[in-house]
Amino acid sequence: MRNYLTETKWSAKQAARPAYILGLRDPQNGACYTWTDQSAAENTATPVIECDPATGEAKAEAYPVHVCKVVAKYVDINTEHFLGWTFGSEDIYLEVKTLRTRVKEAVDNPKDMEGDSLDKLLAIAYYMGREEATREVSDKYNAHLAAQHERAEACRYYKMAAAIVGPEKFLYCPDYAGEMSATFGNDATEL
Repeated sequence: MRNYLTETKWSAKQAARPAYILGLRDPQNGACYTWTDQSAAENTATPVIECDPATGEAKAEAYPVHVCKVVAKYVDINTEHFLGWTFGSEDIYLEVKTLRTRVKEAVDNPKDMEGDSLDKLLAIAYYMGREEATREVSDKYNAHLAAQHERAEACRYYKMAAAIVGPEKFLYCPDYAGEMSATFGNDATEL
């Protein structure tokens, strides 16, 4: 993931300066910038100037540059998340998908189940989890049904108890068979 300019406070070494300097630090090269207009720090396209982190003074021959916000916009849940600042004159909105949406796309549109792709990997992982959960729930429910039938047979009025419990002896769902895991689970992958 890309590192953006982050707002930071760093100590000044001279006693005449404030206790901290508010500005931006570039994690790529460690350069520090200070806002040229502190009141405009929340606005877009705000100029900053490279400075000495010890004093907050602008570096010799430094000139103001504009920074803009980088915002992740989650299109499927209609929310935004501020990522940081970068150099530029207009705010940048990155369209982002959630994991839920990405997995749903891979499951709903299986394009290439013969090749080695990320969509195939996501779809198989989804179905393997679904098959495992189905087996777990079905086994517990079948054990519960068997215990109910056993208790019904032990009752004094066992025919009436058996009628209340019902004739079902087991619950079966097609995912119980694990066909997707059996068919694609042993395919080689380099992802």
